[in-house]
Amino acid sequence: MVVILLIPAGWFGGRALLTYNGYCFEQGRYLTDEERIRDTVRTVLAIYPRITYAYDTLPKSGYEVVMDKSRCCGEGDRSRFDGSKGGTGFNTDQLILYRDMDEFLALNPGCCTFARDGLYGEVTRSEFSSKITGRSAGFASVKFRVRYRDATGNVQEKFSGWSSNYSNCGKPVSPMFD
Repeated sequence: MVVILLIPAGWFGGRALLTYNGYCFEQGRYLTDEERIRDTVRTVLAIYPRITYAYDTLPKSGYEVVMDKSRCCGEGDRSRFDGSKGGTGFNTDQLILYRDMDEFLALNPGCCTFARDGLYGEVTRSEFSSKITGRSAGFASVKFRVRYRDATGNVQEKFSGWSSNYSNCGKPVSPMFD
């Protein structure tokens, strides 16, 4: 009788342990940190042309990362995002785009990490229940240069950052931007 109970308990316990440690049963493997980081960089490159706001200092974790000047800077926004340090708004035609991922990585050395905690954005830690169900393997965090031309045509740059939460199978848990 005890053996009959131990076999399913062992199976479920082993599966839960693998899931907690990031195993993707759909693909039958662990995804690499590099795969998750490159996916996050691709997402940053996709939204980069729409950026119209950059912080004077890196955004703090636990707050919304604002990259659109129309969504920031109002008096009542201090609880929604870390706007206390200030930033710069500009038009999308002033933005200097990255040619491709290679240029992005060359201009942002050491930009990217994958870890249990996110460095930027509102959700910065995986809950136990998300880890045990495979909904969260951790966060890919990317720190990058936002380059633009000011009113006089001079190139300016500031840094921004974003953390994206990924499931064990590499799916973003929540979209980077709404």
